[in-house]
Amino acid sequence: METFRAFRSMVRDSLGHITHGSKVYHLWMFLLTVVMLIGMYAYYIQLEQGLSATGMTDRVSWGLYISNFTFLVGVAAAAVMLVMPTYVLHDIDFKQAVLIGEGLAVAALIMCLAFIVADLGGPAVAWHLIPFIGVFNFPLYHMSGIVYSKGNNSNLANLFFYITHYSYSDSVVEEQY
Repeated sequence: METFRAFRSMVRDSLGHITHGSKVYHLWMFLLTVVMLIGMYAYYIQLEQGLSATGMTDRVSWGLYISNFTFLVGVAAAAVMLVMPTYVLHDIDFKQAVLIGEGLAVAALIMCLAFIVADLGGPAVAWHLIPFIGVFNFPLYHMSGIVYSKGNNSNLANLFFYITHYSYSDSVVEEQY
């Protein structure tokens, strides 16, 4: 009950700080809200129609999402590096920076996951990444050439051959050839 009371107090105080400001502040918040809503609508369209709705080629969309993912991984790592000395050295005076650093790291990791989900095309296709359940979107003719060209019977080659040839239905294999 005490936790709920503290959370309610935090929300009330935050709303008090957010809603007080000059007209320029409120105009700026309104513009940011409009940009956020436009972005949410654009992502909805992308979920409905796929990556083709963006007008980007495969390489551009892949590069855009993965570069943002990589940048945010760096931000999260930097935030952790800011926080780590506080825990190692038991420095209590650095408490405010620790809170900001941990919050930044968590926010960056959430955004990393969001960019990966967007790069996949949406959360509904994430199950394709689960081995032996999902259907990988490999171009089979490229991957099978690697296995055949090696000519060895290693376990890895046999596993790869099994995944690329036997785990797909005949119709999927015929469509890709």
